[in-house]
Amino acid sequence: MFFSVLYYLFYVSRSQEVLSWWEYPVEFLRDFFSGTVPMADHMWFMYVIIALYLCTPFLARMMKAMNDKELKYFILLILGVQTLTNYAGGFGIGLDQILDYMVFKGWLIYYVLGYALKRLFKREEFKWFALAGIVGLALTLLQKRFTPGFVPGIHDLAPTMIAMSAAVFLLFECYGNLKCKVARTAAVWMSRHSYSAYLAHYLILKAAAELLVDQTVVRHFYVPRIVCATLLTAILSFAAAWILDSTVIRWLQNLIKTDRGR
Repeated sequence: MFFSVLYYLFYVSRSQEVLSWWEYPVEFLRDFFSGTVPMADHMWFMYVIIALYLCTPFLARMMKAMNDKELKYFILLILGVQTLTNYAGGFGIGLDQILDYMVFKGWLIYYVLGYALKRLFKREEFKWFALAGIVGLALTLLQKRFTPGFVPGIHDLAPTMIAMSAAVFLLFECYGNLKCKVARTAAVWMSRHSYSAYLAHYLILKAAAELLVDQTVVRHFYVPRIVCATLLTAILSFAAAWILDSTVIRWLQNLIKTDRGR
């Protein structure tokens, strides 16, 4: 909620609409509970996570009760349903009446895939996952280049993106044990602040990074502009996350903490 308040305040500061003082908190709460906080287009992620967290005790019991063969079939079922969900509509095939009633669809795949990969994966199989990730990236770039109007399959829940995500996940599982102390310290630090950096990045991108990059000569070059804006957003987001996590966030966590160590 803290970051939602920040985004709402930023929106209010730029809005031409003037409300009574008591209308602002009412409007914010309405937007917060409906998932429409202004200037916080990426906060949909929070509502998905909350829903999945509520299901976690039941999902955990179900998945632990499966043997390895059943777990493989379960993952394949989700992948199959998700593939149909992404591509059928783009080819003019209406399967909504069937797929809308499937229990295992949507963002659940990313929530359970990590567990399934860690349980079923063998290190020698990494090359096949790496190949699938590379192919997924290549297909995404080709599709974006030659069929930009076909948007269902280029991001998010598309099989190509799932393949890339699995490859990156297993890359860290296989080679994430960094022996270099500096690299290990940097990775741990980034991991600790990555959540706040994610929540802050959209505001920093729109309010600072893009504006700063557009003041330079790089703005005339499409790819370099994206690269520079991305790097600047990452740097500023982690800096903001480090400051907030060490001050306001820590204070709020201590305020709501129920376990005082007694």
